[in-house]
Amino acid sequence: QTRYAERLRQRIDAIPVDFRIGSVHCVFARMVRAAIVDRGFPLMAVYREYFAEIRALIRTGLPSVLGHLDYVGKTCFDLIGDNQPADYLTQMTEICRLLVRHDVGLEVNSRYMDRGQPVVPPVAVLEIYRRLGGRIVTLGSDAHTSGAVGAGLDVGCRMLRQAGFTEYCSFDKLTPSFHPLPDAGAMV
Repeated sequence: QTRYAERLRQRIDAIPVDFRIGSVHCVFARMVRAAIVDRGFPLMAVYREYFAEIRALIRTGLPSVLGHLDYVGKTCFDLIGDNQPADYLTQMTEICRLLVRHDVGLEVNSRYMDRGQPVVPPVAVLEIYRRLGGRIVTLGSDAHTSGAVGAGLDVGCRMLRQAGFTEYCSFDKLTPSFHPLPDAGAMV
């Protein structure tokens, strides 16, 4: 939550790290899925709040990379399917502009792809980010268990290629290094 940004900045600026990934999981003081299922917030209100929080996070300057953009669509895919806000691509274009302006990268996240969740962000958003000058992309399996490390990264590489990318990034002391996208199947 960006309301904690300054307190967080004070803590993490003192720690030498290579990489900072920032993501939004909560809206209306609830995880996005709980906001819809348990609290009954309408999907469009959840997206509106989510997009606002994403923009605020980017403006903090804290993350090297924005993690799993469209967490709402990713974690609520079974509830909402392809029902995105009418202004979805407009919102994503604004977010991508902010990413480029603030030199924040974009993570391609393949967590739970094996459970049917989509890899995010979708190719259309990756294309927008690249077209606007975005170059910093990372690949993340978002593994919460050792058996999930690297899961779906081959799909992420294919999506990046489809969007026109030829490189991905790693970080050293918060500085991105660019590497050629590996051949299919070589990304684990």
